[in-house]
Amino acid sequence: MEPRTPQDRRKVRTVHYGERNVRNTLLPTLCLALLASCATDEVELAARRLEPAIVAYRDGKEDPRGLIDERMRELGLPGLSIAVIDDYEIDWARGFGVVRADHSAPITTDTLFQAASISKSVAAVGIMTLVEKGRLGLDDEVNGILKSWKIPVSDGIDGSSVTVRHLLGHTASLTVHGFRGYEPGERRPTVVQILDGRAPANNPAVRVETSPGSRWQYSGGGYTVAQLAVSDLTGEGFADFMRSTVLNPLRMNRSSYEQPLPDEKRFDAAVGHDAEGHVIRGLWRIHPELAAAGLWTTPTELARFAIEMQLSLEGRSSRVLSQGTTRLMLTVDELGRDVGEGSLRVDYALGFALLDHGQVFAHSGSNAGFKVIFMATRRGGKGVVVMSNAHGSAALLREVTTAVRNVYGWPRRR
Repeated sequence: MEPRTPQDRRKVRTVHYGERNVRNTLLPTLCLALLASCATDEVELAARRLEPAIVAYRDGKEDPRGLIDERMRELGLPGLSIAVIDDYEIDWARGFGVVRADHSAPITTDTLFQAASISKSVAAVGIMTLVEKGRLGLDDEVNGILKSWKIPVSDGIDGSSVTVRHLLGHTASLTVHGFRGYEPGERRPTVVQILDGRAPANNPAVRVETSPGSRWQYSGGGYTVAQLAVSDLTGEGFADFMRSTVLNPLRMNRSSYEQPLPDEKRFDAAVGHDAEGHVIRGLWRIHPELAAAGLWTTPTELARFAIEMQLSLEGRSSRVLSQGTTRLMLTVDELGRDVGEGSLRVDYALGFALLDHGQVFAHSGSNAGFKVIFMATRRGGKGVVVMSNAHGSAALLREVTTAVRNVYGWPRRR
């Protein structure tokens, strides 16, 4: 059956979430490749193989999984979960494979995955609620907000001029690209120990390398500074803050920034696997760097988040942010313009990557044992979230996002 054309699609629904079925100054090469879903001949060929599976499920066929399952076997991948957005709704969501390679428990739409760096996008929205309420300003100096720690002078460079805008847009010139996490049972550092690179932290200190606001440099360390600033300002733990400001309002009831994952949620969580498909030691890593890498969620719930951003952009919903604030978040900073590698065009705004000259907002992520990506159109209400519990799943994530773009008629790249 042929995919529906845009003219065949239903009228856009009103503001609600219907679910029909329910290391350098640049981003890593892998994440950028995922974000842009590069249209190489090989990817296009794989996409054409996956398209019938996607179309079959949309059109009500009982078992669309054959081609996706076949591709997972070829790549030796244990599990995958997909949610597709169309007309501002979750058109379909489904899990494939198993929670753990050496067990038979299936991935379902309720299975939790580590969101890795997608945590930054959701965290940035939570932080912007404080901006909207006037509790902090985008251009406020962060050291004026911090109480339990200050960004220090580093090699003669004073970090006191770092602002909230710098942190969210990766223009603070702060170090520490990403974090390794900690095995269950390992001693875990406090946020201050992480920022100072003191034991038991396993990362170097987060410090300013050049003048804040002088360049774009991706920094999980910067988001960890933002996490501490929020807690110092509000007096709340960051996980509680995010639950009340973003997760609960968007019905992301299964999602959590709590680390380690609470016992009652562990049985719903996918287990991480290395590039060879083996279960990683400890099942997953614990990330006290909550804003940078600590969110557990599902594709369905991340899709709700993306839909809210789309509706807010159009002034049709304000469950979390106003239209003006959402537009501001998705406006590229000049320092974040064209931060891709080679011919790959990626811009960066406040918490989000912008693709296709701003037509698509997105983020990808990679924690030990997990690879994830979400992409959503600025207009027209289309999107896709793909989450895998395998470190070697980059190719399949790229293939699925390309297939969804083709089947659902996304705006063509320019």
